[in-house]
Amino acid sequence: MKTVALALTGLSVLLHIYIAWFKIFAWTIVGPGFFYMLPADLFEQKTQLAANQGIYNAFLAFGLGWVLFIKDPKW
Repeated sequence: MKTVALALTGLSVLLHIYIAWFKIFAWTIVGPGFFYMLPADLFEQKTQLAANQGIYNAFLAFGLGWVLFIKDPKW
């Protein structure tokens, strides 16, 4: 059971790293193609908002990744 939990946590870390990259670095490049139903000029206007959400996801990925390397059972 512990192995399954660690594997799911690792997958969650990878997902949040991807989301952070997407929102911080590729929002105006990949975003319009991925969210085709939204107007293309919206992405340039919301760059700061997307970057803020990406930073949140990066911190979340860091925290979840840190959990994978804790060896002290008291934690």
